[in-house]
Amino acid sequence: MARARPFVGLPQSRARAYIPPQISEAARHHERRRADCVARLLYANTIIRREDLLQPPPRVTSRVPIVSVGRAQLQLQRGSGGIVAAHCCPGQELVWGVPIQNFVPHSRPVLHYGVRGIVATTDLVPTVVNLADSLVEQSGLRLTLADSLEALFASLRADGDTPRTRTITREAYYDGYRPGAARVYRGAMQRLQARLDDPAFRRLPQGEQDRLHSEMAILQEFLQVAETYEPESLTDSIFNVMDAAAEADE
Repeated sequence: MARARPFVGLPQSRARAYIPPQISEAARHHERRRADCVARLLYANTIIRREDLLQPPPRVTSRVPIVSVGRAQLQLQRGSGGIVAAHCCPGQELVWGVPIQNFVPHSRPVLHYGVRGIVATTDLVPTVVNLADSLVEQSGLRLTLADSLEALFASLRADGDTPRTRTITREAYYDGYRPGAARVYRGAMQRLQARLDDPAFRRLPQGEQDRLHSEMAILQEFLQVAETYEPESLTDSIFNVMDAAAEADE
């Protein structure tokens, strides 16, 4: 008989007590925007490869892209007064150590600034949402994105000169990024639950206890959206817009 998984997180009734509706909706909105941003980034990589712009920099011997995701470098907005600009993409994509947007020349302004816009997109969110956001980024979400990009490039290479770019993008998201993100969120919740269960937790100031409970409730919102949301950016209509933008400045 299979053992039931131990409950991790707060009962929904208690979760709502720690975060008011506006913070709950801010967390859910941010997770939806994150999913759409990741989907756009995945498809943008197929366009960059299709346009033969992904060339190894000098002194790099391998033509196979080596992908990583680091800390965000560009930011479209600034927050103030308890409101923070949280990046939608988990981090800055690097290929051979170079930011992905740097492979698109300024002579292709629509595509160049389109890719810059993807990696720099931010949401203005309450500080506590940004704390939970930073937690998942550092808990493995950047690595999850990097693994999804690696899988994307491998599939593009396997398809040769006529890759199924839209199918490959959807596979990279649904088979790679989405389940990976869910694992990251569950792992972050388990680690946070260990802190909540520690007897030392009750000796913390009440404000710190409330903050940690709030982070748990926000992580639950992230997880629920991640497992159920269908990104608009994976639809043919958005792919058509991105393709048209890439062709506009050829």
